[in-house]
Amino acid sequence: TYSDGTTADLTSVVVWSSDTPSTATIATGGLATGVGQGTSNIIATDGSVSGQTQLTVTAAVLESIAVTPTTPTIALGDNQQFTATGHYSDGTTADLTSVATWSSDTTSTATIASGGLATSVGQGTSKITATDVSVSGSTTLTVGPAALVSIAVTPVDPIIVRGGIQQFTATGTYSDGTTADL
Repeated sequence: TYSDGTTADLTSVVVWSSDTPSTATIATGGLATGVGQGTSNIIATDGSVSGQTQLTVTAAVLESIAVTPTTPTIALGDNQQFTATGHYSDGTTADLTSVATWSSDTTSTATIASGGLATSVGQGTSKITATDVSVSGSTTLTVGPAALVSIAVTPVDPIIVRGGIQQFTATGTYSDGTTADL
């Protein structure tokens, strides 16, 4: 503000400073960056005239959550562990897996427990979501058909006479706990 009552934008010509650089720094042009929690006086100086305001820097806020793995596919009967990673306004990240609220939008395909462990229930897809402090992230889990995990051959260790015959049976066990004569 000038002596004649007029005003002008001096943002680009003043010298900017912060009296507490451990709380906030300020660059030419007036762009402040929060460094640590607390308050800092932001000062604009032109010659012998200055003005100031107080900037309060709060804790970093959660901006987004990434759920990994991204779009996994599992066999019916299998489980899938998910991880939730929080991304904060100060550029830091944190593992939110154990504190996030987990949900599955199609519980006939998969259910999910606290801690991010999903259990397949039926074939199809389900959106898996992790939420913390009203911020959410999600991915899609696909559950395919049960996979063959083992084959049992019976009888076990039979003994036959020379020239004798022995019928063997192969029984498959699948990831969903079912079996089939193979």
